[in-house]
Amino acid sequence: MRTITIAIACSALTLGVTTTATGSAFPGENGDVVFTSNRTGNYEIYTMRAGGRGVTQLTDNNADDGNPSWSADGKKIVFASNRTGNSEIFIMNADGSQQRNLTKNATDCEGEIGDDLTTCEAQAEDGQPSFSPDGKQIVFVSFRSEGLGLYLMNSNGSNVRQLSEGGVQPSWSPNGEWIAYSDGIDQGDEVNDDAVLDTDIFLIRPDGSDKHALVSIEGEKEFAPSWSPDGKRIAFVSDQTGRDQVYVMNIDGTGMRQVTNAGSNTDPAWSADGKYLYVTSTRAGNSDIVRIPAQAGKVRNLTKASTKRDLQPNSQPLR
Repeated sequence: MRTITIAIACSALTLGVTTTATGSAFPGENGDVVFTSNRTGNYEIYTMRAGGRGVTQLTDNNADDGNPSWSADGKKIVFASNRTGNSEIFIMNADGSQQRNLTKNATDCEGEIGDDLTTCEAQAEDGQPSFSPDGKQIVFVSFRSEGLGLYLMNSNGSNVRQLSEGGVQPSWSPNGEWIAYSDGIDQGDEVNDDAVLDTDIFLIRPDGSDKHALVSIEGEKEFAPSWSPDGKRIAFVSDQTGRDQVYVMNIDGTGMRQVTNAGSNTDPAWSADGKYLYVTSTRAGNSDIVRIPAQAGKVRNLTKASTKRDLQPNSQPLR
């Protein structure tokens, strides 16, 4: 067994480079895409038009911001940032104004040493947020208890409560009845080699009931679930071909089919009209945002980041 270090946890929760977060898509006309990029040197949050034009930077600080996800009405964006010294959940308006820390879960670990320091710091890490379809709640990942788990809070940061022990990359269903997530964590705070190589997709009710595995393939990783706007399909990532590729399946786990094949592809997020998937892809040799038809058609490279990294797309209408 080996404990997840705070360095890995911070990277995973704030940026999703090690463990990606997903954003859910809700019904509506196809709108702007929010995404993360280090094109200015550190990771900030940007928006662009559905076709890749009109890139606008929303955050600007010396820390790293990531994991952006739209509210269903397109007026708010929830995201993670380590600008306070640890990863916290922030919310802002769609234009980047009124950025506000919702979790404020910093822990003073001064004077602690050894394993106690690691545990103390780990408890302060929050990340990978996703709005409920009614905009009243946010599900997120946190180390604030004895290990990694899913938590819920009101959209103003109040009434924080634990949903599950273990779990990452939560994505809320459009009807609000389910939360999809990935889990390969054992005991909530430790990972063994088998668990790292074998993660599964789970469903759970917002009240913590009816938890069950949706996709479980022994010896392979299935992760990063994302609901279609009609609630009938889930996109996710699997390494069953030897590289991370995006798949789509029905919500009962049937009808699985591969939709990417070139390069490594992660972070799937549906367009709000359900016609496309926005994906982080290395098919051009670097990390870009590409738009892939959900059925069949031409893949369009939207960002062309050159030597920089663009990742974590999430599509929402601006109403």
